[in-house]
Amino acid sequence: MNDILLTLLKHEYSEKFKVRISRYCFLVLLNDCQAFGSVNKKEAPNICGLLNKLMPTLVKQREKRQTLIHAKLAESEMLKSESNSYEEKTREYLDTIYDQVYFGDYLSETLSESVWIRPNRETLLFFERITGQVIEKSQMDLSKYLRSLIVEYCSIPQFKREQLYFKKEIDSIELAISHGNALAVKRKGDREEIIPITIAAEFTWEQKNYLMAVENKGQGKILSLPLGTFVPLYEDKIVNSPNEEQLNFIGKLIDDGTLGTKEEFDIEEETKNVLEQKG
Repeated sequence: MNDILLTLLKHEYSEKFKVRISRYCFLVLLNDCQAFGSVNKKEAPNICGLLNKLMPTLVKQREKRQTLIHAKLAESEMLKSESNSYEEKTREYLDTIYDQVYFGDYLSETLSESVWIRPNRETLLFFERITGQVIEKSQMDLSKYLRSLIVEYCSIPQFKREQLYFKKEIDSIELAISHGNALAVKRKGDREEIIPITIAAEFTWEQKNYLMAVENKGQGKILSLPLGTFVPLYEDKIVNSPNEEQLNFIGKLIDDGTLGTKEEFDIEEETKNVLEQKG
């Protein structure tokens, strides 16, 4: 365990990083705290908590893009040899160009606001890494690098920002779907088993994301669960696979933009209500 880690542990994560950002980015972060549930016990926005959860995902996203750029250059044969020191330096320099040109100062004309990021138990080692090798690679100081990540985040629509915030939860959902399994979740304090079908986003002004699912039991209700209202626990076997009627109903909810009408739908009850309205 190195000196930086020992110091952070000794002072109970007292190390914190100040990042200056524009008023626009600051307001986006405040909005997302309320929209995604990153608030303290007094229901006030917790920007530090929001950024602690986001930063590892944002760094990984940027590194994946850099890897893709290298792969495309290799395809073009503009850069060939990994062992060639000149070409390796070129690759490192290319990594800095994209980030500095596109996200270095965009939305950052006037840096009128400041936010503080204090590493927590989960992000302690991550921040140690970015203060070392990541910063050296990016050729930016820490504040500017963190600001560039925030600027990139604030440049995308809210539904996508929410997907980044709940990336860990979405990964668990997508794994269960790919494995053809049910998913145990904690919801409203209780454990439930559901069959995840898909994640869909509203296209209205609110732009929330919902997990469309079916209860893992015979004639189970259809569920439209906003991200953040449940916690994935573990995968399990499917008791009764969703039928065509249930899948069609989910498709109609998505097409009609009525995902947020309520969290639970009983097909028989919904059909009865439609017939009564027509009568």
